[in-house]
Amino acid sequence: MRLSYFSFLPGLLLLSAYPVLGQSQPGRGGVIGILPGGGTSTAPSRPDVAVAPSRGVAVPGHTPSGTGLQATYHAGAPRGAAAYSRVEPGVGVTWRGKAPAPGVPGQGFSVRWTGYVRAPETGIYVLHTEWDAATDIYFAGQNVLAMERNEMAMFGSNESFIPVESVQYFTAGQFYRIDLAYKNVQGVSRAVLAWARPSELGHPTKLEQTYFAAKGHRYAIIPQEFLYPELPQPPAPVAAAVPVRRTTTAPVVRRRVVAPPVVQRRPVRVRPVLPSPAPVTLPALTALPRGSAVALPSLYFTQSTADLLPASRPTLNALAQELRQRPGLRLEIAGHTDNVGEASRNLRLSQQRAQVVRRYLVQQGIDSLRLTARGYGGTHPVADNRDPQQRPRNRRVEVVVQ
Repeated sequence: MRLSYFSFLPGLLLLSAYPVLGQSQPGRGGVIGILPGGGTSTAPSRPDVAVAPSRGVAVPGHTPSGTGLQATYHAGAPRGAAAYSRVEPGVGVTWRGKAPAPGVPGQGFSVRWTGYVRAPETGIYVLHTEWDAATDIYFAGQNVLAMERNEMAMFGSNESFIPVESVQYFTAGQFYRIDLAYKNVQGVSRAVLAWARPSELGHPTKLEQTYFAAKGHRYAIIPQEFLYPELPQPPAPVAAAVPVRRTTTAPVVRRRVVAPPVVQRRPVRVRPVLPSPAPVTLPALTALPRGSAVALPSLYFTQSTADLLPASRPTLNALAQELRQRPGLRLEIAGHTDNVGEASRNLRLSQQRAQVVRRYLVQQGIDSLRLTARGYGGTHPVADNRDPQQRPRNRRVEVVVQ
């Protein structure tokens, strides 16, 4: 037997491939309607009404493409300290008992996705979610669904999932809050956040039109470009020009003045005195035990690339001098990033930066057999990535004594 789980709120129409029995009258907080699988889907019996606009946020200026939603994983209930956190491009996964993130078990975990969705067009959307455990769903200022625990007798075996669909009226360019909590996961572990856009539904204007337009529709996972972990910051305001006040002055009597002859002299060239770079002091690497890691100070790259900046040369020259004085020293060059963006791209960037540092040392005469380069991406943070003040500490290059 397959069961579906629904909630009805003012201005919302919840749809499914299954008929819905026992739906309540509209009221704040919603009531559940449940029906076994099979049968013929029917339209809602309530009068066809317009869908009120959802509560959104307008951000002025140019809006960049989204990077995804903030995903916070817990080893048990979604309370207390998080076990792992990262930005994920969307919600569309079936774990099947596998660990969803480092340090998180494959069963009994919880995950919460938070952020905003940007509407690409104006009109009525159908937001589609699928779950197989206790769930909290919050869209655009409304609590759509709240479950403290998964009632197995109500929702069937571990192979079933719960489809929940709601209607929202979005305005193009505005941002709408999303908060999805997936609690005490057991069984197949399925989570989906998809939508049907107004143009795909034929631009319906009423609830009943939306119901029939969405029947049998194939929903698409909401793309990364429309998902944001935080609201984009508006551009800084430009200071207005101060008008120049014109004043009236007395007329000026011009007199012809004969200027003395100008004696041309050759200009004197003065060479600028550039300050010498501050000396870089590295710890005595030979005194450190094998496996010790030291972050290289004052190492700079062009943002999101492996292009080494000239300001990094004093540090690398000091490291090359240390290696010349200690010919038996062998090092691993380890590149690291924060957790912003795609994990595969961060891993590739950290590997490229480690290789650039190794190449510079080899050009300084260091034997290439003494150096290895490896990238770790964002898997070895030394600071909390959730704190913007501490996150830059995770973008680093280390040397590890071999």
